[in-house]
Amino acid sequence: MFDMPLLARHKVRFIGEKVAVVAAEDPDLAEEAVALIAVEYEDLPAVFDPPAALGEDAPVLHADPGAYAFAPKERPHPNVQSVLRYRLGDPERGFREAAHTFEHTFRTPRAHQGYLEPTAAVAGIDPDGRVQVWTSNKMPFRLRELLAHATQLPIERIVVNPCPIGGDFGGKGSLMDVPLCYYLARATGRPVKMVMTYVEELTAGNPRHASVITLRSGVTADGRIVARTARA
Repeated sequence: MFDMPLLARHKVRFIGEKVAVVAAEDPDLAEEAVALIAVEYEDLPAVFDPPAALGEDAPVLHADPGAYAFAPKERPHPNVQSVLRYRLGDPERGFREAAHTFEHTFRTPRAHQGYLEPTAAVAGIDPDGRVQVWTSNKMPFRLRELLAHATQLPIERIVVNPCPIGGDFGGKGSLMDVPLCYYLARATGRPVKMVMTYVEELTAGNPRHASVITLRSGVTADGRIVARTARA
């Protein structure tokens, strides 16, 4: 679901969400330019726990989530981003046959992948209008599709040059700063490089979500698992 703007407008939904972008000849000049940008924030109510985000009184992150491209039809709560269901066999019958039933709930915290190389990207525009991209991304063809959608450019005008990405572990499969590099390159007429600091990685990167997983298991007297349901 395409629910994340390139730069936040009117509403910022998490601490690391970007609100402005600058380009400069060197990092020191860029830091100076950033320091001149003043943003006024008004604190909004927040939730930090998946079950709390599904409560009746939970703050709603997106006012009209169904309006986004590829929004799922099933939405038991406005804060639900997607619903996936899998079923194999007859768990109800298995629980009836079970001699013992156990239920456990497991919680995992939000976690960053911890790769040594931060996310980085370079974008430039050829004289013929082709966009050249170099980035630490594991899915170059998907990146090309997403960049075409984000910039409204014909996909054949975008060339993604694969690079060694170092570590990934699920964290380097999205656009990240590539569209911002493109728009800065278009504005300046020069290639633009953006490299995340580790503060930015930890606040605006692609960490693994926190989770709450409840497993209910049915076991026969001789120890065979005959039923299991999971809610994550």
